Amino acid sequence: MAIQAIIFDAYGTLFDVYSISALAERLFPGDGKALAELWRDKQIEYTRLRTLSNTYKPFWEITQDALIFSCRKLGLDLTLDAQSQIMGQYAELKAFPESLATLQTLRGQGKKLAILSNGNPEMLDAVVQAAGMQTLLNAVLSVHAVKKIQDGPRGLSAWTRHIRNAGQGHAVRLQQRMGCVRRGVVWLPDLLGKPRHCADGRTGRHTQWQRKHPQ
Repeated sequence: MAIQAIIFDAYGTLFDVYSISALAERLFPGDGKALAELWRDKQIEYTRLRTLSNTYKPFWEITQDALIFSCRKLGLDLTLDAQSQIMGQYAELKAFPESLATLQTLRGQGKKLAILSNGNPEMLDAVVQAAGMQTLLNAVLSVHAVKKIQDGPRGLSAWTRHIRNAGQGHAVRLQQRMGCVRRGVVWLPDLLGKPRHCADGRTGRHTQWQRKHPQ
């Protein structure tokens, strides 16, 4: 079946989570890169722990918790002003250089495009608008709707049940915008360096991993 729609993860796929290191370096000279890397690692760790323990928390709060821990771990004095600056920058992360052009090309080919992310709706709205992508996407979807982080089968299955339930207005809007829900959809997540291609019988999506920086 021809690909009709492509669903992207946001953070690490379309948006560069390490672009925050420039601001971090200005605030904490000599430690910007280390902070950006540890922050991302801890953010992912917190997300996975909440997946395993089935204790949902909005991604913005998880991200902030990870920042506070990382600064303490590195011995950095995270003032309220510095925290506000860094979190503000995270809300408008830079897109990867190729992201906008890729979406424009796919849109020109008639593909339906969407984001499905752990980010809560306010985060996603801000980062998409900052990148100028809002007119290229048919839908921007957050797991906040089901209170299940998508880094695992429970989260993906919960989301799939949500969008397949035609009785929910959000699902109907998704069907109208994407033109399809199950068949002909490719899912492009940030799989943390683990290449795979699969058809997930539970979610009905084909998963394709793409290496951004060939080794």
